[in-house]
Amino acid sequence: MSSNVRLTTPYTGDTPIIRLAVQGPGEKRVVIAGVVDSGADATLLPHSIATSCGVPEEDLTPTDEGSEGAGGAWFPTWTLDYPLKAQVVGVFPEPRGIELWGPTFDLQPEFAKDTIAMFGRADFFATFAITFDQVSASAPVFHLDATMPRVR
Repeated sequence: MSSNVRLTTPYTGDTPIIRLAVQGPGEKRVVIAGVVDSGADATLLPHSIATSCGVPEEDLTPTDEGSEGAGGAWFPTWTLDYPLKAQVVGVFPEPRGIELWGPTFDLQPEFAKDTIAMFGRADFFATFAITFDQVSASAPVFHLDATMPRVR
């Protein structure tokens, strides 16, 4: 059996931001804030995150096509032959505070230099049903809905 779980996150301005705990091939984990980006085909992370979470430089493979950003700007990207593990970092009212939330999932990002993190459709959006609500709340929010197995 499973139960639906929802995380609601407010944001300011036009940019919905969430934090993920990202784990590389070892036990090293880093927390990174990024844009919940429905316009991104795939997740894009700063190149420095690969190093920070223990990915050896020789594991990064340059892509043939690179990526294209806003305004048609082209930039080189790198990929991995294996996924990273990720989990949402939820921010809750005290006394709960900050904690890992939802399922652990595979993140198959591309990496680029001089970029911000953007969590895209191929992995992040494939894990959660995401809805944006800019009308009913006092501030814009987005909801992440995940189906989690019940603990027995």
